[in-house]
This record gives sequence, C-alpha cells and structure tokens, in this order.
Amino acid sequence: MLLAIFDMDPTLVHGVMNGSLSRDDEQLLGQIMTDEKQNLPFESRSLFRLHTPDMWFKLRPGARSLLAQIKDLFVPWIYSCGEG
Repeated sequence: MLLAIFDMDPTLVHGVMNGSLSRDDEQLLGQIMTDEKQNLPFESRSLFRLHTPDMWFKLRPGARSLLAQIKDLFVPWIYSCGEG
C-alpha cells in the first residue's frame, strides 16, 4: 500500500497558541466551540482546544473529506514540524 504523507499544520489543521490571540478572539473562539458542542456531534466539529500546551486547532475545510477519499488507496501518515 502507498503512503500519503501530510504535514499536519497547515495541510490538515491550523493551530495557534492561546496567548497569541487578542481577548476578543479568545472569546469568539470559545463561543464558536460552545456552539459546536451544543449543536454538532463530535465527529462533525471543526474547532478544538488543547490545554497542554494551551492551543486552539481548527480543521481545514475539506480535511475530513480528503482523508475519507484516500483511506482505501493510501495509508495516511501525519507529521508536524511545529513547535508547541
């Protein structure tokens, strides 16, 4: 089987440290995440927050679709050169 190798950020997700956001942006992301939790099943959500390190992650548009389309043709390998 062939490998499909993806750099996690920026190909599949976008991540940002919580401390680098303005207070307004942090509040907006918190509201979006609350709305997603209340209205969407987990597998349909696109915004996530890690607390160690304190980071927000947003799935890129089409990331789930891309992985679903290649799953029978390739083994996906995901790596990150990011710092956190």
